[in-house]
Amino acid sequence: MSLALCCRKQAMELDRKKVYSHREISDKCQISHTTFYKFLKRYEEHGEAGLHDKERVPGIRPNQTPPDVEEAILAFVQEHPAHGPKRISAELRKPENGGIKIGETAVYGVLRRNGLRRERLKWIDSLQPPQEKTDSKKCMSRSGWTVPAAMAGHGSTPTRQLNPLLIF
Repeated sequence: MSLALCCRKQAMELDRKKVYSHREISDKCQISHTTFYKFLKRYEEHGEAGLHDKERVPGIRPNQTPPDVEEAILAFVQEHPAHGPKRISAELRKPENGGIKIGETAVYGVLRRNGLRRERLKWIDSLQPPQEKTDSKKCMSRSGWTVPAAMAGHGSTPTRQLNPLLIF
């Protein structure tokens, strides 16, 4: 028998004796009062079986993109890896691409679930063979300065990293 189950049984025993208030019982058993009331209700409805943990049911997502549409999105991304969610959504609406009506947010969700979400060029790189990694790791501070990881937080003189979006 688990410690949690033992504690729940003890709490129900204390409640049956009517010596302490519900808040005092939850304090003594070191559980929140809302959890105590949840198990008290389950105990009254199902007896001792209500004190056991319930099996978790996998979540049902009725609004999730259907698998056939998801496959069409991933196939389109394979052909056009540089397109973002907005462009993919617009292109899939065209009759020559299947006329699939899907919003850019749904496309983004599909890309994210399949590990293609970070940057547009990230999934282009995933289609090519991996290259050797370099040992020089750098980290970015909040001010936009790039500092070698070994020197981060040591007050070293940082070097400025250029933002490619700010270059005209």
